[in-house]
Amino acid sequence: AGITQPLWEQYRIGYSPKLERVILPIYKDNKLIWFQARALQKGQSPKYLQPSADRSSVMFESLSNDEATEVVIVEDILSAIVVGKSAKTFSMLGTKITTQQAAYLGKYDLVTVWLDPDKAGRTGAYKIRKTLALVTDVKNIVTPLDPKELSDKEIKEQLCQL
Repeated sequence: AGITQPLWEQYRIGYSPKLERVILPIYKDNKLIWFQARALQKGQSPKYLQPSADRSSVMFESLSNDEATEVVIVEDILSAIVVGKSAKTFSMLGTKITTQQAAYLGKYDLVTVWLDPDKAGRTGAYKIRKTLALVTDVKNIVTPLDPKELSDKEIKEQLCQL
């Protein structure tokens, strides 16, 4: 996904040789609260390993612009890191939004939903927009590729079109 070494270090991304997976951590107040172990090899299943604990209030947050009044939400951590270079971005760790996540995101003036272009992403984006529209302004971005597969320039162009 074009994650550079400085970003790798900034987000404290790890690697497990035993699992042959990238470890994508989520920290809150400098404490590890969640992680995903993402497959690297084609055909490696499941794509993600993660704790089986309740994650209803867990979201990955990009490290950019803490004063933002507008945010982008994406499905996965890698997309949040890549889009997070251009805008405050959260990953919901999937295509469904929880009540706790919606309540937290409702504090922003504008939430832009940018999920993957597959059927699950399109369905999820529609439901998320319906939920968040009750508490804040919501926009949607649809691209032929996952956000993490776009260049920084393409991401900025999509965000500027809002």
